[in-house]
Amino acid sequence: RCQVANEGITRLLGKVDTLIIIPNDRLLDLCDQKTGVDNAFKLADDVLRHGVQAIA
Repeated sequence: RCQVANEGITRLLGKVDTLIIIPNDRLLDLCDQKTGVDNAFKLADDVLRHGVQAIA
């Protein structure tokens, strides 16, 4: 799984100006075991939005 992810990153780097990589472990730190899938994706969206806003 990690190898596939790294290959995807390598392919993307040649096609984009900026690539934001957020490790899944970082996202897991924001959730607890009671967090539902929908809320987990909302948290991930928030992290990505804040990262993009910081760059823009």
